[in-house]
Order: sequence, then structure tokens, then C-alpha cells
Amino acid sequence: MARDREYIKLINNRRWRELRLSVLSREPLCRRCAQAGRVRQAREVHHVQPIQTGVTPWERERLAYDPANLMPLCPECHQREHEHLGSKGKAEQTSRRKAETAEFMRRFYGEELGAEGADVTA
Repeated sequence: MARDREYIKLINNRRWRELRLSVLSREPLCRRCAQAGRVRQAREVHHVQPIQTGVTPWERERLAYDPANLMPLCPECHQREHEHLGSKGKAEQTSRRKAETAEFMRRFYGEELGAEGADVTA
């Protein structure tokens, strides 16, 4: 999981701590373990859609604090989720960077980029 300054700022504040506590209070058991018929205490709150997948700062903030994007997990299941996400980490980063570039081009130049980065508005 990327630990850039923006991410750290989003999860190291009162708003996140209160939301995290609310999620764990409302659903104290690990969701993945419960689906597998096990009972384990949730100690982690996982972002189903990673914060870093947001293209704009506003979208990343929405992903960080949206209760529907949060899942209570035990430490072991949380680690497995991140191992699974890590297997596609490079591809995800490349995709996000392309989306950020396309958004920049659209907003500032009124252009869109094709799959190879070529201008498709001409």
C-alpha cells in the first residue's frame, strides 16, 4: 500500500479515528472470517476500493471516509487483502497515472487521451 503524504494525512486525523471506531463498534467481527463461518474480532478497517485509486484529491477523500467503502477485518484477513491488492499494484498505479493525466488534459486543454496517450479529440 502506498504511504504518500496525502494518504497519511487522510488517515491520521480525528475524522478517520472516529469513523474507524464507529465501523468497529457497529460491526465488531471480521467480515471475511464471518463469511467463512469463523468468529474473529475485527481490529482493522479496510478500504474496499483503495484510497489511492481516486483520481482527484476530492475522490480520494470520498473513498477515505465513505462508510460503504469500509470493511472491518481481523489483522490476518487485512494482510491477505493487501497481498491480493499488491499483486496488481504496478498495473493499478499505471492505470491511475493514465487517468490522472487524462483528467488533467480534459480539464486544462479540453482533450482526451487514447489508450496509447495519443490525442483523440482531433
